[in-house]
Amino acid sequence: IIDAEKALKLSENITDLKGFPDAHYTLYSAYNSKQKFKKASEHLERFIQSYGNQLSPEARSNLEAELNKLKRAAAANQQ
Repeated sequence: IIDAEKALKLSENITDLKGFPDAHYTLYSAYNSKQKFKKASEHLERFIQSYGNQLSPEARSNLEAELNKLKRAAAANQQ
């Protein structure tokens, strides 16, 4: 997770990689597996914002449902 956060921070300085949506998805998955739901939801939300227009309506809907689930889990776990 630390390496991915560093890579994402570095990518912000490179025009072609700015926002790098795939890194946000990877971090969402990593934080979710560690049950760090707040951080997972933040990265999934950034992924959807960056990549959402390229997703099918069904895929976007599924990710938005997952985002809502993560936000509920974060609130339930006081994160």
